[in-house]
Amino acid sequence: MAEQGEASAWLSLDFQDNDENVFVAHLEAALRPWLASRGVLVETLRSSPILLIDAVVAEICQMTAALAQPLTLFLDDLHLIENPAVIGIVERLVLDGRMHLVIATRTVPPMSLARLRLSGRLVEIGVEELRFDRGDADLFLTNRLGAGLAPDLLDLMVSKTEGWAAGLQLATLQLAAGETLAGFSGGGREVTEFLMQEVFGVLDAGLQDFLMQTSVLERFSAESCATILRLAEAETMIATAEARQLFIVRLDNEGRWYRYHHLFRDFLRRQFEKRNPAAIAPLHLAAAEWYLREEVAAEAVRHTLAAGDDRRAAAIVERCALPMIADCRFRDIEELLAQLPRRIVNERIRLQFAIIWISVHSSQTRRATAALARAYTLLEADPDRAGDSGTLPPTSIANELAVLDAAVASTCERFEEARDKARAALKALPVSAWFLRAVAYNIIGYNDYALGDMQAARSAVTAALAAHHRSGSILGLVLCNCYLAAIERSAGRPDLARDVLNAAIAAASEQLGPGSYGEALAKTMLMDIAYETGDIAEALRLLEDIRPLIEGAVVILSPIVSVPAYARLLHHHGRGEDALAILADVEATADRIYLRLAAVILHERVRLLLSAGRIAEARSCIDRFRIERGDAAPAIILEFAVLAEARILLAEKRLAEARVLLERLIPPLRAGERSRRLMVALLLFARCCTGSESRTALAQALRIAWRGRFQRLLLDEGPNLAASLAPALSDLAAEDPAIAEFARQLLAALEAEGAGLPATAKGPADSLTPREIEVLTRLCAGASNRNLADDMALSEPTVKWHLKNIFGKLGVSNRVQAVRKAQEVGLVE
Repeated sequence: MAEQGEASAWLSLDFQDNDENVFVAHLEAALRPWLASRGVLVETLRSSPILLIDAVVAEICQMTAALAQPLTLFLDDLHLIENPAVIGIVERLVLDGRMHLVIATRTVPPMSLARLRLSGRLVEIGVEELRFDRGDADLFLTNRLGAGLAPDLLDLMVSKTEGWAAGLQLATLQLAAGETLAGFSGGGREVTEFLMQEVFGVLDAGLQDFLMQTSVLERFSAESCATILRLAEAETMIATAEARQLFIVRLDNEGRWYRYHHLFRDFLRRQFEKRNPAAIAPLHLAAAEWYLREEVAAEAVRHTLAAGDDRRAAAIVERCALPMIADCRFRDIEELLAQLPRRIVNERIRLQFAIIWISVHSSQTRRATAALARAYTLLEADPDRAGDSGTLPPTSIANELAVLDAAVASTCERFEEARDKARAALKALPVSAWFLRAVAYNIIGYNDYALGDMQAARSAVTAALAAHHRSGSILGLVLCNCYLAAIERSAGRPDLARDVLNAAIAAASEQLGPGSYGEALAKTMLMDIAYETGDIAEALRLLEDIRPLIEGAVVILSPIVSVPAYARLLHHHGRGEDALAILADVEATADRIYLRLAAVILHERVRLLLSAGRIAEARSCIDRFRIERGDAAPAIILEFAVLAEARILLAEKRLAEARVLLERLIPPLRAGERSRRLMVALLLFARCCTGSESRTALAQALRIAWRGRFQRLLLDEGPNLAASLAPALSDLAAEDPAIAEFARQLLAALEAEGAGLPATAKGPADSLTPREIEVLTRLCAGASNRNLADDMALSEPTVKWHLKNIFGKLGVSNRVQAVRKAQEVGLVE
């Protein structure tokens, strides 16, 4: 293929690839020579608190499409994959069609392949086509043995093995050992068992023992075997097995790591179980100890469980949990927890702590709350354990539980409760418990920030930063810096926020390598600031680094990170429909994101819809937000929703109602140092008023933008800003020449961007995104939700979300009406 200018990659699957994280990491590694990511995606995936599978797979597909030459991916042993999620990823790659896939499997994969068959895009080669005929066997055996076989012996081998390639390979081993094929009868499994035993039986006892002992290992090296088996001749044994072609497979180019062919390994394990069953568990425990020393906790846990010691395996996970979380290794600890029996996880309080730590970092409120309740139940059943050591010494179980209780309250956006619980927990912590002290300070600081007390928030987060420097947690340091940046940005000091974030990125890159979750978190905020302050080139550069994390309906789940800046960048570059689409996709994950973030997303979506003249659709969005989210949340959480409502009221010419909303909102924004929100509120208030009242509000907004260099946020107001600025210029010049000059610069920029005229309303055909048009076209062709999901590589909930948006834009309530409306307006024939 290389000679023909085609790219290719090979991935041999094993049972570990049933974990989505492991599979995608191996997939990216196999494709890495041809892709531009150079492993950065996998590093981000490994350290993210949520599984960003969709983002990584989407990015792989996009980079594949950008290749100059065709790419073929060979997936070997797909029958070993039982996890439907991994099968779904493979199915997505197949249906995407941007690379050729060659799949080797002993069973038909459970994928929706009917449409590919009908379209002629699927070639299936079954057992009969794979059997070697006489000519194939002659060529194969000549290459293996170095000479051709006599015709009668060749015919016998083809008959005995029924053309099965692995059987022919086994037969060559027996012939090379001077044996005959007499006594064979039948084929398939019988042939396999007979040949395997004959091949194994002629080996010396030392090599037999080595093969059986190493069969307990999924993969092995000379170094690991020498320690686990206490065998100095391990390297020689491996070389002998490889030289004798005993179904040993190299896993790297250097010849360091090996595994056995799955059939051969199964045979060896059965032999070991028959001959020396008592030796198996000690070998697994020795392997676990070796992997622990190598800091490969997942393999250590797997071998400990294989030895039948569930509690010892749980203790390993407890020992590794918090250090892994502190180092941003969320997926690693999830993998460890997934290996343990659910019974063991539910009865151990420290494992519940691990679940809570992961859940609060990924905003999984229900999971965090359930684990917290289980932890309290376990402690109530055995109150004497309260003083036992926690996950990370020198803290106690009671200390850690108190901090985690505050963290869960914060995740559930119960701000005052979370802050107060964190303060109480902090008082009981030992002075040297730097990590938990830092976490408690961070909880206090974030919730003070959320409550609008910027001074208290800044003080608490600064204390958290000092404690995390002592604890050595890179995740803690990054989060502290992100919180500080959020505070300074909100207060109108973007330059200071930028410095803090650059320090966080440098620390994350140095200690975790490129592409970590911590680095991506800080870069996302930095992109926001670069855009808002008008540095579009820097924002685009940062976007290229983090785009896979936020495109395709995936968002980093954090209270301080969102996608509005990304949507604004898309809109700024003429991709308004794409901007609306990604905001809608993120809204579709509403149950997974914080209410504060949902309100920000809503505000941005409403702003973009109104800029396109789609007032009714904007009203529909906010009405749906109220129904789904309610108005019971604290007012500060819903401030962006209030701004969105004010925008819609202004567009509907209901100025008095908009004014009432903004008059209630502006005083707490002013008192809470939330300058960016105050700037937006003042701009909207200026549009509600006339005369000096309007000019005063406008001048105040301009001063905030001028001091904080938030010119891009102003320019995004488009024609509405131009309409406010032009008549106020002369008065501004008399009051504040510097602000007047800033206003003239804004007007010039607006004119250069063609933002001088109001937007006109669009019809249904114009308002649908390209993705929605594709869904509607397939819907009109009779596709069901399942068909749409299969053909477009989407989940069914995402399909339903797209349909809901389509119905809203077309003004219909069901599928039949949507088809009729699409025909009426000419969207389909």
